Amino acid sequence: MKAFLFAFTCIALAPAAVAGAEPPSGFLLWEDGTKELGRRLQILRKKEGDLLHERSSATPEKTKELDREIVELRREIRETEEELRSEVRQIAREAAALAREQVKEAVAQAKEQAKEAAALAKEQAREAKALAITLGKELGAEDAALVAARRLRMQGDYSDAAKAYQKFIAENPNAIRLFEARFWFAKCKLSAQKWDEAAEAFTDFLKYHSDQRTYSQQAKEDRIYCWKVRFDKNPKAAQGLKAALKDQDADIRVQAALALAEGKDASGRAVLEENLGHPRLGEQCGLALWKLGLRDKPKAGESPSPWAKMLVIKVKDADPNNSFEMRVPVHFFKGVAAMLPDAAKEDMARKGLSNIADLAASAPKGQVLFQFREDNGKTNVVISVD
Repeated sequence: MKAFLFAFTCIALAPAAVAGAEPPSGFLLWEDGTKELGRRLQILRKKEGDLLHERSSATPEKTKELDREIVELRREIRETEEELRSEVRQIAREAAALAREQVKEAVAQAKEQAKEAAALAKEQAREAKALAITLGKELGAEDAALVAARRLRMQGDYSDAAKAYQKFIAENPNAIRLFEARFWFAKCKLSAQKWDEAAEAFTDFLKYHSDQRTYSQQAKEDRIYCWKVRFDKNPKAAQGLKAALKDQDADIRVQAALALAEGKDASGRAVLEENLGHPRLGEQCGLALWKLGLRDKPKAGESPSPWAKMLVIKVKDADPNNSFEMRVPVHFFKGVAAMLPDAAKEDMARKGLSNIADLAASAPKGQVLFQFREDNGKTNVVISVD
């Protein structure tokens, strides 16, 4: 019985050694032969068992006859087992030979594929290196130009910084960082209080780079601020604010409506009323409606958020005794304004910024509301929202 199990184990394992391959010549015939021998062996073993069972209850005379049959049957079983082992060994030899041949072919094929892959990788590496060098030169030049413009901007030289950004935009129409140049060009115009030019620059940025979401949000807010400052002096400002009432962003719609309300224009009434519950701008909406005469006066104790804003005022003068920096509530500004240098106050009046407290109401944190610098650079004034 052990020989029988050994034989069928070999039959099961031999084909697995060459799985997925065509069997060798005559392999299927060998396999059929072993199955037939196995079935014959099973039949002989069963017959042996039947004879032994019969012998246990046979007469002495019958027992002798059965013993002769059993001896002959066991000889036939041994011969069948030997034949089965022989056939299994033959199958194993042919399977092993086939496996060795296929392994050789697979190794040769793998080596060839590895050579081709290596050659392709080298070619791709050369192309990538060439592209990297080209891009590196282009990006290096772009970075250098933007770094120089940024340095001017950080030094407060907004005029020259704007020129540097404008030159970059003109010379690099396909630059990867073109959106940065357009955005900061507009920011420089804003910081230089060139309100109309800044609004146009932000519009250009939004036209070409609306996919830059973070920058786009800031650009929209800053553009509204520019339009608010110029509301009474440039018809395009009012037109822009009214168009912004239809913006997809609720915050932008509200800021536009608030700016219009400060100019005594009720075009944004619907937006203001819709956003009375706005978590950040709701109180400003209510106050704006009240100033327009469209809502009752706020109840006693209500603190309109615009009045709670703070201004940071920095004054640097040739005389250290006249230099100071302070942080004051918006509604205290008129009292502090008297401390500003005369030239700065004249410039503020000339630019129409006497209502700086109202401008601060909807200006974002960090927004520079006013900046003054004398030609000699000895006197500087910066007023921003905290």
